[in-house]
Amino acid sequence: MNTILIDLTQIPKQKTGVGIYAVNLIQHIAEFDNKHQYFILIQNDEDSFEHIQKANINFIKTYSKVFRILPFRFFFEQVVIPFILIFRKIDLIHSIHYSFPLVTFGRKRVVTIHDLTFFKFPELHTFLKRYYFKACIHLAAKMTDQIICSSKSTEMDLISLTGAQKDKIKVINLAKPDRDSSLFTDRNTGAVKNKFKIQEEYLLFVGMIEPRKNLDKLVLAFDKLRKESGGYQLVIAGPRGWLYDSLFHLIDSLECKNNILFTGYIDDDEKAILMKNARIFVYPSLYEGFGLPVLEAMSLGIPTVTSNISSMPEIAGDAAVLINPESVDELYEGIKKLLDDDRLYNELKTKSMLRARQFSWEKTARETISVYEDMLNSDD
Repeated sequence: MNTILIDLTQIPKQKTGVGIYAVNLIQHIAEFDNKHQYFILIQNDEDSFEHIQKANINFIKTYSKVFRILPFRFFFEQVVIPFILIFRKIDLIHSIHYSFPLVTFGRKRVVTIHDLTFFKFPELHTFLKRYYFKACIHLAAKMTDQIICSSKSTEMDLISLTGAQKDKIKVINLAKPDRDSSLFTDRNTGAVKNKFKIQEEYLLFVGMIEPRKNLDKLVLAFDKLRKESGGYQLVIAGPRGWLYDSLFHLIDSLECKNNILFTGYIDDDEKAILMKNARIFVYPSLYEGFGLPVLEAMSLGIPTVTSNISSMPEIAGDAAVLINPESVDELYEGIKKLLDDDRLYNELKTKSMLRARQFSWEKTARETISVYEDMLNSDD
């Protein structure tokens, strides 16, 4: 039985895109793979896997109060993990968030590259992350045995920006969550709306509050909508990331400021309920490696307006309204079109659910296991 180490120490306690990917990957590997022995590195404050009780799935916990701090996490990754590889007799290591141990004593290395924001938008990252992760991605292109990219868009960016060889890249999409319909009761819906002071029909954005999400254009388009049509609230759900002060200064200057609601970080059930009850989901991001919130909203049959660049068209297909995210007017027109055109609105409700069914975490897990097996069976 081959032994595989999966490093999840990079994922934060509050899960967004990469964290959601990591949790679902492990849960579905545990469900579908009995052939390999897995060791999963997690922080000791991680509670997403307590229900997994399988003989071939072993969790190794690190001290989160230290190793969630980037310099110490670097030490753990580059110094401690190589010893774990020896001690646990690991055959393959999968690092799921850009960086990886440079010394692996001949073990096979798989790295997941989610996006190339550190190259395309370096000014939107802190100094340390900007240079550390750019270096890691360059090294991954040269040193790893296999790279997993979450979309064809990310694959093309990786090849063009680092010179990575296409034959060592595998595109494995993320997926929609499986929702229990019993979650969407009137009681639960009312509780969530009351918690976040939602009193009207609303447009919804879900994601980290940071410049790449293009929220300044969204609030300007919403302000125009309120002036011309009235009604509606805008709900922005997600934690504050970085460089968001200018967004709040902009909102304070707008007439619609009292109709824009910020929820902060929300749990998975709250997110699903907010999405299910939104009039429209709006995601005008400037760049995404995958764009998981778009797929999540579509899986619930919520008509969506999203960007016509990077991975968003690849994920949405013809089941969403695609707009130029740099244009406030085009974003406004996309929203208004869905609000005014009942035929299109209902068409996209159906199309979005059909499109979302093409993505599943089972498929993600099985394709990832296939990558492991290809690497373990290769002679290189």
